[in-house]
Amino acid sequence: MTAIEWTDETWNPVTGCSKVSIGCDNCYAENLSLRFGWSKLPWTPENAAANVVLHPERLDKPKTWRTPRRVFVNSMSDLFHENIPDEFIGRVFWVMEHCQQHTFQVLTKRPRRAAEFLRRYYNPEQIVGLSKQDIVPIQNVWLGVSIESWRFNWRADVLREIPAAIRFISAEPLLDTLYGARPLVLDGIHWLIAGGESGPHYRPTYADWIRQLRDACTELEVAFFFKQWGGRTPKANGREIDGREWSEYPEIVTP
Repeated sequence: MTAIEWTDETWNPVTGCSKVSIGCDNCYAENLSLRFGWSKLPWTPENAAANVVLHPERLDKPKTWRTPRRVFVNSMSDLFHENIPDEFIGRVFWVMEHCQQHTFQVLTKRPRRAAEFLRRYYNPEQIVGLSKQDIVPIQNVWLGVSIESWRFNWRADVLREIPAAIRFISAEPLLDTLYGARPLVLDGIHWLIAGGESGPHYRPTYADWIRQLRDACTELEVAFFFKQWGGRTPKANGREIDGREWSEYPEIVTP
């Protein structure tokens, strides 16, 4: 099981990553990996070859879980990291596709790689008469992007173009409004998770930023999940906003 409020289980067929934007600065996964010796070097792009490790022995782990559960894929990495071969990502997707009892939540800061991979994975060009609109994505795989500031709202734009049963945004750690010069567009998004940063060097999030997201989700009927305010510890300031906890999940519609 896991302490992450919006999932039931984590599955890490890959560990290790490298930083791509400001949301990575105080990465919890990097801190854990360095503390326990799973990684020997800081998670910089230069060290990615040493830090990003494939674990083929873990691929079959979901098959051993009899009870259906929500599974966060690669909580200690990014499945679409540039050092992970397409062939291995394909093996991860094969397992997810053949474990229909579970729901898999895949979260990335690299949606362009995700889009490129999934275009090849579904490969509609080789199926006569099949267009992008005809693609039926794997129904138990949710695909999400992390967005920490309005400057990265483009990740949602890329996500919107990817066939996925559920598309979601993780605005955690939320370090700025998502309604700046380039406001967030929630069309085609089914779920939004928001939260502040935790740890000894946490950067604050502000109630108005959270309220903007909550109100937009409420207006557009997007499920909203407020994970934490953050602080020195994840639970330091609780999960309530305006006297209420928000723990919504998207409605799954079977085609």
